[in-house]
Amino acid sequence: MNIGQLQELKQKLTNKADLSNIWLFYMDHFADHAEFTDLGEPAYNEYLDGVIQKTCNLYLAPGNSNVNSMTKCQVSEALNIL
Repeated sequence: MNIGQLQELKQKLTNKADLSNIWLFYMDHFADHAEFTDLGEPAYNEYLDGVIQKTCNLYLAPGNSNVNSMTKCQVSEALNIL
C-alpha cells in the first residue's frame, strides 16, 4: 500500500463532492489490499446502526429480532443477494 495514496484518499474525502470518483479511487487502490483492510476494526456509529436496522427490517426480515445481531458485512452480503 502506498501511503501517499492514503493521503490522497483523505484529501479527496475532505475536498471533493463527486463520490463516484472517490469510490473508484478507493476500489482501485485500497479495497482488495489486505494491508489496508487489516488496519480496520469494528466501530459503533449510532446513526449508521439505525440506518442498517431500518434497512434490514424493511428489506431482509421484517420483524425479525435476529437482525440486531447481524454485522455490517452480513448485511452487505444479504443486500447484494437482493
